[in-house]
Amino acid sequence: METIYTFLAKQRDSYRSDKIITEGYDFSQYETQRTIELYDNDKFLSGNEDSLGREKPFFNIVSFRKNVAIRATDLDTKDVQIQGDRITKTSYAETFLLNLKSRNWMKLAGFAGFLNKMGATRAKYGSVLVKKTERDGELGIHVVAWLNSITDQVDIKKGTKIERHPYTPAELKTEAPRIGRITTAANSALVPTRRKRGSSW
Repeated sequence: METIYTFLAKQRDSYRSDKIITEGYDFSQYETQRTIELYDNDKFLSGNEDSLGREKPFFNIVSFRKNVAIRATDLDTKDVQIQGDRITKTSYAETFLLNLKSRNWMKLAGFAGFLNKMGATRAKYGSVLVKKTERDGELGIHVVAWLNSITDQVDIKKGTKIERHPYTPAELKTEAPRIGRITTAANSALVPTRRKRGSSW
């Protein structure tokens, strides 16, 4: 049996070092995201200085394309409309009330900001990873930062998904009770592993 911590470390190391080998091309999600982040911030993969120590000029040809893609695929809360499948005497009133209720929820949940963040992330990285959470009985929908996530490169949807949560000392102090419950659960969790042939355990 391996602990949750060894499982997480193994997944992290595999994500950073493994490549998907296709004919004529080795793909690494980690390296692709690193490249995207560096190019978006006007940085070269090899550093910003050449072999003689001079600064290399960086001509950013991706940022304006990203901005055009964000504007071209922008979704707003006004674009979210609920329509009934069947037409009955009460279907119009029900649909109208449901639209009002959904608009109210979108305002309270900050759904417009979520849609904007989702569009910007999709335009930058080519895809979006979204998670649903429930805290104090309230539904939350969040865009997961690709830089803080570890996923299965072959099958992101069905594979393992790990999200890193960086905390400041002040945040750790306020989140201590919740993190304590998570640590207790993680300490008691064991991840079953397959037995190796010829092994005695």
